[in-house]
Amino acid sequence: MIYKIFRDTQLFEGFTNRTFEYNIEDKDINYCIIDIFGRFPKEKIAVNNVCKAMAHILDGEGILWVEGKTQSLKKDDVVVIMPGEKYYWNGKMKIGLSCTPAWYPEQHERVEE
Repeated sequence: MIYKIFRDTQLFEGFTNRTFEYNIEDKDINYCIIDIFGRFPKEKIAVNNVCKAMAHILDGEGILWVEGKTQSLKKDDVVVIMPGEKYYWNGKMKIGLSCTPAWYPEQHERVEE
């Protein structure tokens, strides 16, 4: 069993997001909570080339743009972003996000729409 408490999370802050990463030190899966307030990423489009991401909307509402299609999201919705899909979030929401394999910066990029 792996157990982590919130006060041990690592905080990353951006212009339109605040991410609390639970470092469980497992290469197969990871988890974070992201507060989104606006468009995230603020510029360009995000792509995870390796990781599949499953997001649970914990609070708030907004949209997820994936490959030219927009999905409205609200509390308790769940969405999966597949590897290689271009995406961005927009709204005011708190998301619980799990990636498999575990997210790592080298597989992530920002591209033009």
